[in-house]
Amino acid sequence: MEQLFYADIHNHLAKHAEQIKIHYSLDRIEIYEKQIKHDIIHLGYAVTVNQQTSRVYLRYLRIDQQRLLPFTPIWTIEKQSFKRGYDSLIEALLSLNNQGDQQTRSRKLPS
Repeated sequence: MEQLFYADIHNHLAKHAEQIKIHYSLDRIEIYEKQIKHDIIHLGYAVTVNQQTSRVYLRYLRIDQQRLLPFTPIWTIEKQSFKRGYDSLIEALLSLNNQGDQQTRSRKLPS
C-alpha cells in the first residue's frame, strides 16, 4: 500500500466537509481524529443526523509524525457501541442518512 501524508488526508477531509454536509443533508460535520495506542489513528468525519452523532473513518498505521499507511479501504461507522464497515464513504453516509430517515418516520407513527 502507498504511504500517505497526514496533512494531505486532513486537508482533503476539510476541503470536502461542507460539500458532503449539503449533499447528504447532514445536520453537522467535522473532522474526526482519534489516536489508538501509539501507532494507529482513525481519520474521518463526525457527522450528526437527526441529533445523533456517528463517526465515519478509515484506520491508518502511523509510520512517523507525517506519514501514514492505510490499513484497509473499508470505512467504519461507529455509533455508540455499534460498528459497521462499508466499501466507500458514499455507502457509509447513505446508510447514516437512511437510519436517520427511519428513526424520524418511526417517531412520527402513532403507537
